[in-house]
Amino acid sequence: RLLEEYSQAGGDLRLGHRRASEWFRDRGFTDNAISHAIHSGDIALMGAEIWDEAIRTILFGRVARLMQWLDRIPVEQVRMSAALSMSTAWAGINTGDSALARHWLAHASHLLSTETDIGDTPATLRPMISLMQAVSSHAGFAVSAELAHEAYQLLPVAHPVRPLALLQVGLARTLSGDVARGRDAMASARALATAAEIGNTWAQAAALEAAFAYFEDDVDAGEALIAEACVVWETQQLSGSAATELFISAVKALQAARAGARDEVRMMLTRTAELTPLLAPILVWLQVVVHVLAARTQLALGDVARAGEALARCREALRSTPASPYLTTVITRLEADFRAAANL
Repeated sequence: RLLEEYSQAGGDLRLGHRRASEWFRDRGFTDNAISHAIHSGDIALMGAEIWDEAIRTILFGRVARLMQWLDRIPVEQVRMSAALSMSTAWAGINTGDSALARHWLAHASHLLSTETDIGDTPATLRPMISLMQAVSSHAGFAVSAELAHEAYQLLPVAHPVRPLALLQVGLARTLSGDVARGRDAMASARALATAAEIGNTWAQAAALEAAFAYFEDDVDAGEALIAEACVVWETQQLSGSAATELFISAVKALQAARAGARDEVRMMLTRTAELTPLLAPILVWLQVVVHVLAARTQLALGDVARAGEALARCREALRSTPASPYLTTVITRLEADFRAAANL
């Protein structure tokens, strides 16, 4: 009503929306602030308002909320803003839309490199681009660790993405063969995420640490960590994150197999099979880890034939993965266990 009166009085309605956006933002009404920013047509304002909230909504399992905001903005306007482009890219990686993530990451990088971004580029945007490049790991795990560490260093100390950056540092170091430092970084990332109650990072760290614990025959640690991940998943309602659900489902299948819970195994393996193709184009290491877990799940069930099929998929996936001494060792151990189970 106030905007209608403002317009009837001869005021610029878009200016009214800009002022309304600022008014609601200053009072903590995020949805209202973003809604008025979108109605204002001010691309710089939209980028600033949405970027401030984009990562927070993703980290706390609310990616659907972010997608609702972005769906209201014409693609032509998204293309003019690095902040909107990166918000879309991060939404893509969390919903399992790898094509969306890759496209908008490249576009945001282009806007910054050509200095054609509209508005003031947020200070956190460049480290977030580095982090997403690190997550993809296409340049190798050593490079991934460096990019993630750069993002970790550049982000403000209290920024909610710092634990995720540190988790990527740890993951990349582990996969590159620097296992001791890598696992220390992963544990530190989980501790940071736990202290700040950042659900997605907390659950992802616990699930990945659980997988590695199982790979290294530390069953007690694996059981405790996957239980922790599941509690976080349920209590913080993180169903909007495809990556988190995949990590948990793959490890839960192995845990269920060890307990003889065949129905749960089938359910977890089905969900893992649905999610893996969505995320594998971004997370280049993912297929190897998932197939190793699947092979160990089948061995735990005593199904040697299916374990052999999963092992073959491990070997095939490893050939298209950047060199990883850690994954090579994991598969070598798996092969030995498979031969023993098959009496070869």
